[in-house]
Amino acid sequence: MKTSASLVDSCINRFIQSLFVDQDWDTLQSLLDENIRWHSAEAGTVFTDKEAIHEHIQQQRRRHSELLVQTTAPVCSQLDDRYQFITVKVLMQGENWHTLYLSLIQDCGSGLFCFVQAAPAQSSLNSLQHQELTLTFLPDQMPGGIFHCLFDEPLTLLQTSDSFLQLTGYTREEISTELNNSFRALIDPRDYENTLKEVREQLSHGCDKELQFRLLRKDKKPIWVLDKGRYLQDEWGRQYFCCILVDITETKKIQEELRLSLERYEIIMKQTRDIIFEWNLATDQLLFSDNWQHRLGYAPPATTAMILNKSKLHLSDEHRNLFVSLRDQILQGQPVLEGEMQLLDWEYQPIWYRVRITTQFDALGHPVKALGILTDIDEEKYKSQLLLDKAQKDALTQYYNKETVQRLIEDWLAQYPKAFNALMIIDIDDFKHVNDTLGHLFGDAFLIEVTSRIHQLFRSEDILGRIGGDEFLIFLKNIPGPSLAERKAQEILEAFRTFEIRNQKIANVSCSIGIALTTDSRLSYHQLFQRADQALYSIKNQGKNRYAFYSELLRSETFPLRDGMTAVNTRIDSDTNQKNAYAQVSDYVFSTLYNTQNLEECIEHILEVVGLHFNVSRVYIFENSEDDRFCSNTFEWCNAGILPEKDALQRVSYEEDLNGNYLDNFDENGIFYCPDIMTLDPKHIEILEPQHIKSLLQCAIQDQGVIKGYIGFDECQEKRLWDQDQIDVLAHVAEILSVFLLKRRAEKRIESLQAQLSQSESTRR
Repeated sequence: MKTSASLVDSCINRFIQSLFVDQDWDTLQSLLDENIRWHSAEAGTVFTDKEAIHEHIQQQRRRHSELLVQTTAPVCSQLDDRYQFITVKVLMQGENWHTLYLSLIQDCGSGLFCFVQAAPAQSSLNSLQHQELTLTFLPDQMPGGIFHCLFDEPLTLLQTSDSFLQLTGYTREEISTELNNSFRALIDPRDYENTLKEVREQLSHGCDKELQFRLLRKDKKPIWVLDKGRYLQDEWGRQYFCCILVDITETKKIQEELRLSLERYEIIMKQTRDIIFEWNLATDQLLFSDNWQHRLGYAPPATTAMILNKSKLHLSDEHRNLFVSLRDQILQGQPVLEGEMQLLDWEYQPIWYRVRITTQFDALGHPVKALGILTDIDEEKYKSQLLLDKAQKDALTQYYNKETVQRLIEDWLAQYPKAFNALMIIDIDDFKHVNDTLGHLFGDAFLIEVTSRIHQLFRSEDILGRIGGDEFLIFLKNIPGPSLAERKAQEILEAFRTFEIRNQKIANVSCSIGIALTTDSRLSYHQLFQRADQALYSIKNQGKNRYAFYSELLRSETFPLRDGMTAVNTRIDSDTNQKNAYAQVSDYVFSTLYNTQNLEECIEHILEVVGLHFNVSRVYIFENSEDDRFCSNTFEWCNAGILPEKDALQRVSYEEDLNGNYLDNFDENGIFYCPDIMTLDPKHIEILEPQHIKSLLQCAIQDQGVIKGYIGFDECQEKRLWDQDQIDVLAHVAEILSVFLLKRRAEKRIESLQAQLSQSESTRR
């Protein structure tokens, strides 16, 4: 028969009412006709005769003691375009619990209906293969627990699937006897009020609900569940929910770990000065961490094109090409890149950043994204520049020292052999008279003023150096011809004629200038220097206060200098040969560290060089733990016959091993000098004496005024007195090493942060 949907529903409801509620066989019999078939899963037969169906139903009732425990209203669902079914699940009690399934299935093609009944506990495996029977078992085969409950105070359970029982750990009898069929009793009390509030909020917008809360299993262990259900009313007016529960405990755990990981990331980002960014190569979209706005004072650029826009603040002009180079290398598939550049803040002040970029590739090996970190190294650069200036420049005039001048000029000549250059040597005439009559302090002030004035006459790329007490060298790079050098020499002479200091004109003070030109590309620095020196010698013999160019003719006729003779007094008045040697040590240490590719090997080499130069017993480095509670010997060099102590000096506790007051030995300049360790705190002697130390000098590694370790020099042979010059140069060497050690520590922190970010990214995926 073909029947309308409303008539089908009416027929179903009357059938269920008469079969399971009223147990009215007469009404039930009136509903059965030739188009209604009763399938028995146990017997594998179909009953269409009313008498046969009646007998079969009576047998089922006798088998289940004819005791109806619970029923549910019909639940409709669309299987596919052809079949539609309604399933009724009935619990009946006999010697054991049995589950009786009653399903109405309509073949939409033929319009025929059939009822399908099955008792899973007694069904054979073959009967489970039937499509109709498979449909009846659908609730118990789904992943998650299915249940129906009334929308009342205890959330009375009407029906539960076997998977629901597995999820909660209860049997149906225990749910009845221990929980009084209350679903509320399963909800963790911590979550009930919020869950009920959320249900009501969701029902105000529709019939579906989706919740997450903790559910208490029989073993009282809470599990997180996802509850998805629908609010319904049956024909008898009862309000109830049809729901499915899914255990999401592991998902919640992962989410919590991710939340904590992201929270740690946020904490780290608030504490760090680093800026993290991501670049989508396909769309040219840039994403920066909040630190950009915080550090630079304006919104970050959204694309690389915005960074290169000269009307914006982002890059200084000299570093724009570096950024273009990095961008192009990434697009070409370079996996890892690093560089240093300056970004401009909101006040147009440049800040140095180290850029470290890692490229991500798709399955075909094409670059798709770039992840990077901008590390603020402005303070590090500032300190490095100070150390570089200290190592390379004369403290009084801030001109380069003699060694640095030579190195810079040699580098230029090697790189640009065809450039036309001029080397000028300037000697102040009768400067000794100024010192003798006005005093050395006035003489120093005079040198500061006159070198400052000379400096203003030259370009920033020209090289200016002090090569003697009152002798200076100027190297003019890539000039158009000798006329420029001659004009500059005249300007220098004029500056001396009009020179005043403290509103007093200095009488009878002039200078002489010797000039050599790079007319031959094969000339070395020494050859140029010798030629300018010989030109200077000729001027001094002719009355001073003038300049002269070197020429071969003049050399053969008027420059009677023997080999080794020079017009330049290269000894600076305030220096000694020993001090020059110490300065060379500092310069060597800095330049070696600055150019190294392997910091650890370089540090070990430097400790050996310094140890041999000063003939100490042991040179070592101690670095603090992250919390500054411990220090460990990380580098050590020992002289011949001195035993190493590095392995025995790991995680030394400042509090327990060093009595909590070891750092008090360092003065305000970060120096701890002890010519006799037996004068120290007994706890300190207890550590130092087994190392056979008699005297020591230690220099603190400081980061923004906080001691992060120290660099030490031990004497184990005898008590030793260091003079101030030695202490100064060792302190300077320690200061240089400190900068690079702190840089290494910062890089390790960055690498650790990158690893955490990569792990978080993997977890999110």
